[in-house]
Amino acid sequence: MLRQVRQLALILAAFGLAGCEKASTASAAPTAAAGSKPDAFELKVTGPQSATSEQGGELVIQLAAKPGYKINAEYPHNFRPEKDSGVQFDAPKFELTAGGTKTPCEKKAEDTCRLETRVPFTATAKGEQQASGVVAFSVCNDDVCLIEKIPVTTTVRVN
Repeated sequence: MLRQVRQLALILAAFGLAGCEKASTASAAPTAAAGSKPDAFELKVTGPQSATSEQGGELVIQLAAKPGYKINAEYPHNFRPEKDSGVQFDAPKFELTAGGTKTPCEKKAEDTCRLETRVPFTATAKGEQQASGVVAFSVCNDDVCLIEKIPVTTTVRVN
C-alpha cells in the first residue's frame, strides 16, 4: 500500500509540473508554506507604530520578486483581513494591484518585480491592537508559478 501511495505521489508530481505554464493562475504545484522559497520572493507587511482611534492608519504591503522571478500579472493578488482583527477594515478583500505601485523588472520592463499597496484601517479600541489577514499572491520564473497564501499580523498601538 505504501509503495502504491509513493508511486501515485510521483505520478501526480510529474503531471502537476508538466501542466504548469509560466503565467498560469491555476498552478498545479501545491501552495508552498511561508518561507519555503526564500529565493523566489520577499513579503513585508508593516503598519504604523501608532494610530489614533479617530484617524486610523494603513498597512503597507510590499511584495518583491527576487532575481529570476516576476510577479504573476494574471493572478488576483489580494489581502483578506481577519474578521477578528483588532482593527476594522472597510472591505472583506483588497486587490493589491488596484491603486498599488508597480515597479518593472530590470531585465524585462513589461514584467513587474515589485508591488506596494496601502490598505487603510480604522481602530476600534485603544491599546495594542493586531492587524491580521492573509496575503495571496503568485510569482513565476521560466519553469514554475508559485501560488502563496501567507498569514500576516502586525501590532499597532492605538492612542
